[in-house]
Amino acid sequence: MDQYRCTAPSCEFIAKSVKIAYSHKQQTGHTLELIGSGAQHSPYPTGAFGQAVLTDSPYQYFLTFNDDHILWEKQTWDPKSSKIPARVEHDQISYSKIKSITYEEIDLGPTSLFNRERRVWKGWYIILTNGMRFPVTDDGKGGQMIVRIKERMKLDDGKGTEKSSSGIPTREVIKEFREVVLIQCRSCGARYQQGTLRCLTCGANL
Repeated sequence: MDQYRCTAPSCEFIAKSVKIAYSHKQQTGHTLELIGSGAQHSPYPTGAFGQAVLTDSPYQYFLTFNDDHILWEKQTWDPKSSKIPARVEHDQISYSKIKSITYEEIDLGPTSLFNRERRVWKGWYIILTNGMRFPVTDDGKGGQMIVRIKERMKLDDGKGTEKSSSGIPTREVIKEFREVVLIQCRSCGARYQQGTLRCLTCGANL
């Protein structure tokens, strides 16, 4: 049977159904990955092939990568609540907002006071035009995601040479966020963004 595992370092949550996985993601903002028989469905938004997360307490930022755009999300966490963010803001940006992707090895120092073996973090940084740096761990999954992102960046560069530059500056995009309005399914109680026509959990009309 397929199961979904939360990828947040401090969370050991495992869901045994898509419904429970969606519910956990909506409540916490965490990303879940499919484990089990290898089915292709996933708690990621439809069409997404990867995600990068930047934590800068009390804020957490998410980049969710799709074939034609990037979903940008900012969560503001209240110190008194560790389960649900106090505020969620989001927007859609293009791949042209990625300034560069760099590979780095960072010495994190000795493993412990008695174990002098040094820890080294290896991975990529996705750097946006506004200076934000999103880390991506150097593993097989992360490497495949980076390859696809670079392909999308090249396609966006090609479009940019054909059209005059009329994109909104990143700093303006970040200032003009909209509040997320959620509506609740009358059948199963799941919550989705306003404008969603059908419940992804039970299939009922919203």
